[in-house]
Amino acid sequence: MVFFPKVAYTPQEFIELVHLPENADKRLEYVEGEVYELVTYRRGSKIAGWILTAINNFVGDSDIGDVTGADGGYIVDGARVMPDVAFLRSAKHTEPDDEGYYPVAPDFIVEVVSPSDLKKPNERISKKLQLYQAAQIPLFWLVFPNRREVEVYEYGKLIRTAGIDDILNGGDILPEFQLPVKHIFRD
Repeated sequence: MVFFPKVAYTPQEFIELVHLPENADKRLEYVEGEVYELVTYRRGSKIAGWILTAINNFVGDSDIGDVTGADGGYIVDGARVMPDVAFLRSAKHTEPDDEGYYPVAPDFIVEVVSPSDLKKPNERISKKLQLYQAAQIPLFWLVFPNRREVEVYEYGKLIRTAGIDDILNGGDILPEFQLPVKHIFRD
């Protein structure tokens, strides 16, 4: 992960930064005035891909909502984030989605913790977790590849940790959706 060195950016300065030609192919996030470039992490991408595939297969051709991968940007309480996987119920999907950061927060977010996130005591992940909780995101999974665990955050409920032999579920957002943890750690 690359951190853009400046004390604090405004949302407008962030949008201007995103549109600079040299940033055209970069995945950038804006959280609490700070800008982060998300770098490639093959193992995390594979894990996010398994989760994305499972949710897409569950949603199928229904009209219950849309699933996005790591390039899907959202505005969450002023921050611009790019979760590894996100689900947005159709009822909330009211705007055209051809902008870089969709103006409606997702209902379900998955973040895969990368080695670079662990080097700076989870600074970016910690800020995003606080952001998601403050925004009352209904369901959030924080995936730890090295520990082979998933922390599950459901708004209004206690945090739980799912290990390799546990089964994740979609909570109130995707009732009946289930995903064995061992299916996302296939290495």
